[in-house]
Amino acid sequence: MTALLIVVAAIVLLFIGYVFYGSWLAKQWGIDPTKKTPAIEKEDGVDYVACCLPTNWFKTITTFFFLFTNGI
Repeated sequence: MTALLIVVAAIVLLFIGYVFYGSWLAKQWGIDPTKKTPAIEKEDGVDYVACCLPTNWFKTITTFFFLFTNGI
């Protein structure tokens, strides 16, 4: 039970940090949605390759999970 409480507390703290630190960074540096990413600016077909947005996000997330965790 204690381990579960620690894991849940860690997840909550990380989420809160993500939200507040992300909003602080956005205020400091600003967000320009029209700015091109390095993959588009420096595209050379080898190191910098632009990727399309996934159309099926559930398949993308589950594929990522199983590839990088070996399916646990």
